[in-house]
Amino acid sequence: MRKVFVIAILFTWVFLSAQVSLDPRYHTYEEIIEELFAYQDSFPEIVMVQEIGQTTGAPYQNPIPIYAIKLSNNAAIDEDEPALMFAGQCHAEEVLGVEITMYMIQQIIQMRFVQPYSIWLQSLEMWFVPTYNPEGLQVVMDDWDVTYRKNKRDNDENGFFNYA
Repeated sequence: MRKVFVIAILFTWVFLSAQVSLDPRYHTYEEIIEELFAYQDSFPEIVMVQEIGQTTGAPYQNPIPIYAIKLSNNAAIDEDEPALMFAGQCHAEEVLGVEITMYMIQQIIQMRFVQPYSIWLQSLEMWFVPTYNPEGLQVVMDDWDVTYRKNKRDNDENGFFNYA
């Protein structure tokens, strides 16, 4: 009897947790892209946005661009400097990865004249990819399923989403 009660509680919790919507302060894919290009327009000497790929496109959906932003003192030039890459959200429900990378970008740009940020901009190429699973991010942000973990396409195309 106790096992049945525990299982009932777990199923109820899983059902209710899937119904929760995210706080609107989290960035949507559209907000991420808008912010990245606004930084590039406002600070072209230290910011460059580049499309680094596209999603494979879920069934009945066009591929979505994946963007990276480069921060460096000569962002438009490919200099012989050490490069760092910060990858944000991979799994769909990992929205904090987006927020952390977006905050890092904002801080470096705002503090660009203060050490150590100015030194970083002079001596490094810093690349940030806020999300490389924009399809999964859309599932979570559109409140389809805030606990969704995968992307929207079966990667090995066998018809089953692998859970490893």
